[in-house]
Amino acid sequence: MQIEQDINKIKNPDGSTNAKLLRITGENKALYKINVNPKPTSGLAVKTMSEHKRNMDLMYSELGIEVTENLKFNRLDIAIDSELDLNENLKYFCYVFELLTYSDRYANNIEIIDRKSIEYNALSSRHKGFELIVYDKAKESNNNSDFNTRMEFRYKRIESSDYSLHFKKLINRIKAMDSNIDSFNAVCIKRICDTYDRELTQNRVLSLSAFVGMYDRYIFTYEILAGLYSHAKLKTPLKQWLNDIRKSRNIEYFNKTVIKQFKAKIMRSIKIFQNN
Repeated sequence: MQIEQDINKIKNPDGSTNAKLLRITGENKALYKINVNPKPTSGLAVKTMSEHKRNMDLMYSELGIEVTENLKFNRLDIAIDSELDLNENLKYFCYVFELLTYSDRYANNIEIIDRKSIEYNALSSRHKGFELIVYDKAKESNNNSDFNTRMEFRYKRIESSDYSLHFKKLINRIKAMDSNIDSFNAVCIKRICDTYDRELTQNRVLSLSAFVGMYDRYIFTYEILAGLYSHAKLKTPLKQWLNDIRKSRNIEYFNKTVIKQFKAKIMRSIKIFQNN
């Protein structure tokens, strides 16, 4: 979270260990990055709205801010944690990540890989004033976190300090996930078929089986696989071909139930946070 306040109204600009002074603007405003966790480097997380508000009031007191009505909030981060390991469940997190950012058609989506371990550190999407990052929280916190993976929804250049407005944006994004699946499948079929044609043309793969082995992480559903298989025009029935492939490698696909279960779990967590 980032807040902006008149520097003359801050009695102790370095008083809070959880508030980092980013800069003083030309308008004599102090811009702070606020971490509402009790120990910013511990990996622990605030778990209720009431706890969040108590910690905010404590930081206001430490900074000497007596009147909060004039504060301007520039950014708000909402984190959702998971016990699942990012790399062990990478295909699942990629699928969730793509559905959550599907409406951001022109977003800058990137994958961040640790060059030493060749493991994924994060998936990141940036679009206008919104950013979603899914990252290895265990690694980032030096294994001090209670959870392995964090999904962080970052709302930037915000105009309101009303938390409910930003939670509503988050809830609407989550609710849209399963309704986007069919159109998302169509986009993925074109994407994977174009990639298959390019790989064949450049002689990087010699068969559909080899291609699926390389790009399985982007073939999220059976419908995407069926679209690719139809495009490849193989004569063997798809089910028979798939049974043969599964003799040598594990291939996992997700149905709509997986996303509905994800939605239900996240919505329940948000409700618990807001009501406590």
